[in-house]
Amino acid sequence: MMGGVRMAQITPEQTTKAIHPVLGIMGGLGPAASCYLYQMITDHTPAQKDQDHIDIVISSRASTPDRTAFIVGKSKDDPFDVMEQDGISLVRYGATVLAIACNTAHYFYDRLAAALPVPVLNMPRLTAADAKAAGCHKLGILATDGTLLAETYQIACRDIGLEWAAPGEQAQKGIMSIIYDEIKQGKRVDMQLFNAAVDDLHAQGCDMAVLGCTELSLVKRDEHLGPFFIDSTEVLCKHAMRACGVDEQYITGDAPEYEKFQKWAEVVPQLVGCPLYHWAHLELQRYFEIYAPLTPETAPAIWEETKEKLKAYDAVSLLEKMNVRVLCTTDDPADTLEWHKKIAADPTIPFHVLPSFRPDNYLGGNPEAKRALCEKYGTDSLPEALGKALDYFCENGCKVSDHGFSRFAYIPGTKQAELLHVLGKAYHAHGVAMQLHLGPIRNQNPRLLAEVGPDAGGDSVGLTTDPFQLGAFLGDLARENSLPNTILYNLNPTDNAVLSTMAVNFAPKVQFGAAWWFNDTIRGMRRQIDELMENGLLAKSVGMLTDSRSFSSFPRHEYYRRILCQRLGELVESGQYPADERTLGQIVENICGKNAAAFLYS
Repeated sequence: MMGGVRMAQITPEQTTKAIHPVLGIMGGLGPAASCYLYQMITDHTPAQKDQDHIDIVISSRASTPDRTAFIVGKSKDDPFDVMEQDGISLVRYGATVLAIACNTAHYFYDRLAAALPVPVLNMPRLTAADAKAAGCHKLGILATDGTLLAETYQIACRDIGLEWAAPGEQAQKGIMSIIYDEIKQGKRVDMQLFNAAVDDLHAQGCDMAVLGCTELSLVKRDEHLGPFFIDSTEVLCKHAMRACGVDEQYITGDAPEYEKFQKWAEVVPQLVGCPLYHWAHLELQRYFEIYAPLTPETAPAIWEETKEKLKAYDAVSLLEKMNVRVLCTTDDPADTLEWHKKIAADPTIPFHVLPSFRPDNYLGGNPEAKRALCEKYGTDSLPEALGKALDYFCENGCKVSDHGFSRFAYIPGTKQAELLHVLGKAYHAHGVAMQLHLGPIRNQNPRLLAEVGPDAGGDSVGLTTDPFQLGAFLGDLARENSLPNTILYNLNPTDNAVLSTMAVNFAPKVQFGAAWWFNDTIRGMRRQIDELMENGLLAKSVGMLTDSRSFSSFPRHEYYRRILCQRLGELVESGQYPADERTLGQIVENICGKNAAAFLYS
């Protein structure tokens, strides 16, 4: 047992033996709906021969205990054990992703997803997201009593800001009769009963209805239902096909840019709750005044419109449009800074472009980089060479340094500790702020690293930072009155409390930095904001930064401002802070710009 969830015993060989994606369908829930899903995938796969089709393994355990009966309390037979064993069997047969051909069975989704070693598609969440992307504002739910009682679709709708409604009592009895007394028994559907439920949803203001039971998908097939209905089986089919492989050439490869964009447009609608969905649309809105959702259907028009509007943009005008005043690049100490000099001398560029000092190459085990830097500055001493490089950077406007650590180590007597100490004192002497980014594990996927190269997405959250070693490093510098202005960033959210209290201990020299990388989400930002508030640090914090290396990423600052203002609004609404618009406005303005300027230029 782990966290109350039984972990499936599957060997690494069983999860890696497939050389390409294999879809596992947990079927039999009921059998006719499972057959329909399989047929739909087959029909929609572009194939000229058998080998062009998706590899699929199907379990059809019709004897699985009734899901609805268990959920509503009419049966004590828990279907989970049977479903888990089916999932294990499918993985052993090579499945790399699983689909559950039953909406009601998604009551057990979280338990299954935790117990199985491969991704499990969530049909209700994907369907709700697709409905919203299609322009739906209020979704009617046609489903079993069990699905409604479990609130599977209701929660999926609430999570993405979509209104919902379910049929009234009598209409719902009709839907249950259609599912259990007609479809599951192979009988033709009483459309009068079905239409009564649909009329009920229309009367409640629904502009779309989900066929939230895979048996009801058969109604759409047989009765040729119109665009008012979104079929959960069709949604599952579409996303299962995607999960079984968008080729790498459409991501980092040499496919034409338009084809890459089309593939991205296919992915965007399924990014429910993901910041990438929000950022993509903010970029379209702020740069191009395009407010339509990006979908496979809208992609061609959006491509043409953005292509035309980009003719009026260059790098400078894009940055100007986002009101950028200072942009800091990340630079190796050996860099000549040639382009920084050219930009600084160009009177047509209305903002500052400054170098940032990034000495990671020299703190790690790169002897060639160390030797080359020492030769460049005419010394055998690496600390001396780095000091001269920093002098040169500061002559060219450098105001900030940056360090990345998978695991921060400051052990007295080691070369790394000595070098960190020397650099910290040098930053203080030059008035350069020190940034410490703590916790990523990079390039974990060896196949991806070999095929694509570094920084291709094979990174993950590392272990928590050792507070004793980090505290010792900051303490040694503070003891000598040489602690530079420092910003601490964590990748593991468990470190929030560690770094925020560390900032308190060394205030005002140390800041707990913005929610970074995997924490750069609504939940991650809210957790970081709450941590700052609880320690009295929010009003003086340095807000959001963007390090995505993309000119179009600046709407992410807006994303942060929205989340910040929403959180402050909640405090006002709950009576925890007065409705003082002037004071709150000043706090937001400071957090989103002025504090950072004061901290970096103090």
